[in-house]
Amino acid sequence: MRKRFFEIFAISVLVLALTVCACSFVACNKKLPYVDYSKDNNFEVKTQEYVFNPSDDEEYQFGAVVYIPQGVQAKYGFVFFVGSFIPSEYYAYLGNALAKQGYVVAIPNVMANSAYSYYDDNTKVATKKLFEMYGDVKFFVGGHSQGGGAALRFADEEEEHILGAVFLAPLALQHELLNPDYDPYDPNSDRYIRDENGHPIVIVDTLADSTLPTLLLEADHDHVLNDSQKAEARTRMSKSNTRFVLQNACHMGFSTMKMNLNGDGADIDEEDVIAQRQSTVSHVLDFFKSIVCAK
Repeated sequence: MRKRFFEIFAISVLVLALTVCACSFVACNKKLPYVDYSKDNNFEVKTQEYVFNPSDDEEYQFGAVVYIPQGVQAKYGFVFFVGSFIPSEYYAYLGNALAKQGYVVAIPNVMANSAYSYYDDNTKVATKKLFEMYGDVKFFVGGHSQGGGAALRFADEEEEHILGAVFLAPLALQHELLNPDYDPYDPNSDRYIRDENGHPIVIVDTLADSTLPTLLLEADHDHVLNDSQKAEARTRMSKSNTRFVLQNACHMGFSTMKMNLNGDGADIDEEDVIAQRQSTVSHVLDFFKSIVCAK
């Protein structure tokens, strides 16, 4: 009986020692992520709204709504630019779904919800402010439609500051090069930098020469973008691009806003649209995991 007691005691001590060693290893291994991004999680999500330029005229204010996973210190995040005239709440499904997996998701609110048209004044400023606010978070960027164009421009200009980019039926655009010394109060000051013929220099937003990881999602029943616009967007993607064409999907289906543009969505039912959003979340998560789990 006495021998049996000592055997049990010895086993208990061994188990305790192994437990302490394991806990010490985890505590000392600073490379372990705060969140296991290789599996599904279900964190509670808090929504926080920010205004970056308080004004009496709300039309000229811009800021962001941020979806924050609770109970974890997230290491990765996603700044997402909305489609033209689509308020940020119509992408809440995406913000909530990704935040539940441990990602900080920020959706800038810009003038007229036009991320590309107000890129320099609102979109870029808001994004850099978010990067400063969440200094320990490494970000992806992305966007839908014209917001996809804004994401392409940001990725082109700020590639070294992001992990990758996501494009949902993007409208690939170009912009005129602004004069950094432009003075709006000087009538002789020129807003643009011009070529030898006096024409504003045009910059094409593209990642064609880049190896930045990108994800392109298209909709097979997209009646907003024409074939030429879709083809142009493909030529602007990086050399490390992953592309999917979602079936029974429409342009507006990447948001929850119903807008009849050129009959977009008229030939698919609500169940298909819901499936489109679920597929969008799955593809984006898989894309994120393929990058962060390799680090």
